[in-house]
Amino acid sequence: GDTLQRVRNRGFLQCGVSQGLPGFSSPDEQGNWSGIDVDFCRALAAAIFHDPTKVRFRPLSA
Repeated sequence: GDTLQRVRNRGFLQCGVSQGLPGFSSPDEQGNWSGIDVDFCRALAAAIFHDPTKVRFRPLSA
């Protein structure tokens, strides 16, 4: 309810991802993220906004 509405109001999904876990989440030399966690976040953004690019990745340190 309220959380989904806040995400919609923000205009993008913010997704925390671990750094350097090939296959799960890792950036390439250009900073483009890939992996199953990244794909899941993009799929969720597509479901919410009808646009898989409406996601920002926040690298996690722990």
